[in-house]
Amino acid sequence: MVAAETAPARRVTAHVPSCSLAPGARTSSSVRRTSKKFVSDPAGIAALASGVAFLLLMASALVYFIRGRMLLRNPYISAARYVAKGHAAKPGDVAEATRWYRAALVRLCRRALEGFADSDIKDAVAKVDQIIIAYNGAVHLGLALSIGFPSQSEEPVPTLIPISYTKGLGAELDEHLVVKVCDHGPAARLGLQVGDQLVALNGEDITTFSLEFIQEQLALAGRASFRRRDGDSDRKALLTCSRCGCGNSVAEPSTIFRCFSCCATAVPWSCLTTPVKPQGGTFPLRRLRFFRDSNLQGHLGLKDVTWEDSGLAPAQKHPTGFGAPRDVPGDCQHHTQVGATCGVAAVNNLITNSGAASVDAEHLMQISSRLGQAETAIREGVASVEEAGEQQQVSELYSTSVGNFDVQTLQIAFDEAGFNMWYMPPQQLKQPSALWSKSDLVGYVVHRRDPMNPRLDHWFVLRAHAGASGTVKRRFLLHDSLFEVVFELTAIEAHQLLVHQPTGSLFAVSQRAAIPGTIAEP
Repeated sequence: MVAAETAPARRVTAHVPSCSLAPGARTSSSVRRTSKKFVSDPAGIAALASGVAFLLLMASALVYFIRGRMLLRNPYISAARYVAKGHAAKPGDVAEATRWYRAALVRLCRRALEGFADSDIKDAVAKVDQIIIAYNGAVHLGLALSIGFPSQSEEPVPTLIPISYTKGLGAELDEHLVVKVCDHGPAARLGLQVGDQLVALNGEDITTFSLEFIQEQLALAGRASFRRRDGDSDRKALLTCSRCGCGNSVAEPSTIFRCFSCCATAVPWSCLTTPVKPQGGTFPLRRLRFFRDSNLQGHLGLKDVTWEDSGLAPAQKHPTGFGAPRDVPGDCQHHTQVGATCGVAAVNNLITNSGAASVDAEHLMQISSRLGQAETAIREGVASVEEAGEQQQVSELYSTSVGNFDVQTLQIAFDEAGFNMWYMPPQQLKQPSALWSKSDLVGYVVHRRDPMNPRLDHWFVLRAHAGASGTVKRRFLLHDSLFEVVFELTAIEAHQLLVHQPTGSLFAVSQRAAIPGTIAEP
């Protein structure tokens, strides 16, 4: 038997085509060896760090350029930043705060004065006033600005500082004088100083209160009024705030002050027209160009402008400083007061713009009379009580013979007209969108209290007006019965007005839905 011949095993080898590397090309292993060598080399590390630093520098320059363009296009942003810088100045450093406030005003208004001759005083002031009104409508109340004009028709009066507080005043008193102001308290935020004198507590004269009672009340919640001793009467001046038209007594005509009525930071007109020199030692280098551009040497003729010469005295200014005066829209009803009947007008300005019939002063007097009779019955027939150091009839606790209706009278008047009026707690004012989110809300009633005499308190309302058809863009209108016009507020102003009301002075009003099958009384 012949053995079969065994075939040799065939070796299969895959054919890999050869690829030629370009000159200078390296394999992955060689690249890794080179990278390790580069990282371990100090010179390589320095080159890498320099490259990263250059990229970061270029990115920062790009961000700074974009931010600078935004500031140039929107002067409101830079002006608001300057005002915030002034607020953040160290206590007692008046010069530093003054420079920032002055810079904010110049940033807003320096271009408005370009092209005006020195004789065009009223035109220049009117343009500047419109710019400041627009700026205040876009910022929070703490950043609001105004111009202070010296007044010749009125005499300086002692500065009055009203303060509302919820958890204590934040200051210590020795008898009726302030001896210490605590940091970050209500007294410090509103500028109370050592030596200011307490003159009223919760709208009542303090001479009828004991010192122990005053200390107890100042540690709780309430409102107090202080009078400031301005020193030498020859140095006092009266500056009128352009935002609200109220006069403020200051030590000197060039003093930057905070208006007691509208709480705006008021910069004297002379600061706007006086040349501004670069402050190399105070501001960073990037501020120098701004100060060189804000030199107003050509407008020194406008320096001595009084409130009477400015042309703003006849203008309608609300004491709160909010809003711009507008004629009453044709589809809106606005009620003014006769005598001390601001409460009647406040009720009518809300209910008549919601389709309800108006009420008169006699109707509210009847409500107050019923409340007074109920109060007399509770007091077991006592007809008079002591209020603010004087005897007052119980029947006049809810109104006087000429009006001045209280909160309970207004609540019953709204209730009888088909509306609900309730107190608005501060925690519900934090969200601006929630203030007008309810479909049945018709507006807010504000109780503006007089710092000295509660009989001089005032009522006005704020409402959102959408027109009769409801297709017109919503407008926020402030109805004050002391004025023939209404004041239109921006959405930011409407929120700021409500947020900064003292505790217990803001009330919301909503309209109740009609019960099906019933007929409303005419």
